[in-house]
Amino acid sequence: METSTTRADALAGHRADLARVAEQQGTTVDVARRRGRRGAPLALRATLALAVLCGALLVTATLGVGPLALRPRVVALELTPTAVAGCAEAAGTVTVDRSPRRGPLPVALVATSAAADAPEEVRIQPGKTAAAFVLPTQPVAEDERVEIQATVNGATATAHLDVGRVDAAALQANPSAACRAAFAEHHGYGAPRRTGMFDAERIPEASGLAASHRNPGWLYLVDDERPREVWAMRTDGSDLRPIPLDGFVGRDTEALAVGPCGPGNADPCVYVGDIGDNLGTHADVGILRFPEPDLAGPLGPVRPDAVRVRYPDGPVDAEALLVDEAGVPYVVTKEPGPDGSGAARLFAADGFADGVLVALGEVPLPEPLVPLLATVVGVVVTGGDHRDGRVVLRTYDHVVEFVAPDPSAPLSSFPSWPSREVPAAREPQAEAVAFAAGGCGYYTVGEQVGDVWFVPCLRD
Repeated sequence: METSTTRADALAGHRADLARVAEQQGTTVDVARRRGRRGAPLALRATLALAVLCGALLVTATLGVGPLALRPRVVALELTPTAVAGCAEAAGTVTVDRSPRRGPLPVALVATSAAADAPEEVRIQPGKTAAAFVLPTQPVAEDERVEIQATVNGATATAHLDVGRVDAAALQANPSAACRAAFAEHHGYGAPRRTGMFDAERIPEASGLAASHRNPGWLYLVDDERPREVWAMRTDGSDLRPIPLDGFVGRDTEALAVGPCGPGNADPCVYVGDIGDNLGTHADVGILRFPEPDLAGPLGPVRPDAVRVRYPDGPVDAEALLVDEAGVPYVVTKEPGPDGSGAARLFAADGFADGVLVALGEVPLPEPLVPLLATVVGVVVTGGDHRDGRVVLRTYDHVVEFVAPDPSAPLSSFPSWPSREVPAAREPQAEAVAFAAGGCGYYTVGEQVGDVWFVPCLRD
């Protein structure tokens, strides 16, 4: 902006120009009078008026008070926040130096990258000096900085928006197909795919699932309605065969796991969790285990080892059983919490023995991106599995993965590991999840339908 001294100098210069013009015009008048030409005074007045007008325009333009200077010019562009995950939105505000007088003022907007969907323009209304707009974003493969430009009457203001990879919160706000695909890819998993079906008439209430370590391509399945067996089937749901459990009749058998048979015994065992207690009336619950059979041959009855355990503060309903590298069982409870947001707790057995479970604290669960049954029954854990520094927990509406910062971290610490929602198929009553035998990807099943779903991993 010009200083008062500069403006005074400019005004003095323009006055001098006017004096010279007047002097020249005066000479012209004198010559015209001497020549006796009529109308010279009128020509003088017109010429002087034109000179005064031109001088005035020069002066007002120089001083910043002319008609061109009265046109609004953009002075600021602000974004809030200045960094978002792809598929989220930022809020923008454009500000001009004065309000428009004749109708809305269009301000052109441009983004330097397709990662931000800037509207073509935003309009500032008469009597206003600012207008707000919404800036949606798209999924990005890598973090990206986008420049946003706002232009009006030759003046431009800029702002920058940092767009990162899609996260759970962004996906919740914008669960489009593109955003879901990007979220799944960025989190190491592909889209769920149905690998086959099992006979849901034979197993109508599939509640526990585990992948065989000894027999590649096989899964174990259990029905929760007073079972006397565990079922084996291929990963496409075919070749469904029972494994009778000698001397066992389940009460509410909700969970399966496969892990070492115990300290110093790395042979794989199938663990069965008879741990359901919908009404909270059982004084204790049962956990069984038996060595994995060879599924290539005929299957006869097996006699499992069994222990009875109880909770330190009374009966609790649970449907998720985990087993660590030493063969120690862990239970994740199915508690919705007073507001339905989830209040699962982790308990550990004292080895594989009768006794009282040890309380290890709460298990935090993120809200489902698309809550359905959670709005009715709360965020409750219906299944789980553990493998190589990772834990997956199933709820009726989502699968949550916990990843250890250190792969050697003990299973007892998993509630403190970073967690995120990962892809899952929509199932009428999702009750089970299990890592694939190689640990890359996981299977899910639900009750009543017989579908087998697999979520492949995309990790190298």
